[in-house]
Amino acid sequence: MVVQRPGKFIVTFPRAYHAGFSHGFNCGEAVNFAMGDLFPFGALASCRYAHLLGCYCFLMKNLFVRKQWF
Repeated sequence: MVVQRPGKFIVTFPRAYHAGFSHGFNCGEAVNFAMGDLFPFGALASCRYAHLLGCYCFLMKNLFVRKQWF
């Protein structure tokens, strides 16, 4: 288990489970980002979700940006 302290960052990697619980008056912020070489993980996850669930809230392919923008 990891405890996040004030002013510290926690980085999670692909296929890593993470969850949070707030038990006080605080303000939490999360940022999700990916480097270009992580897109294949997202494509694989999208295929697995489609196979297991049938449908989901949004299409992951609509979140991808064009490669030439990088």
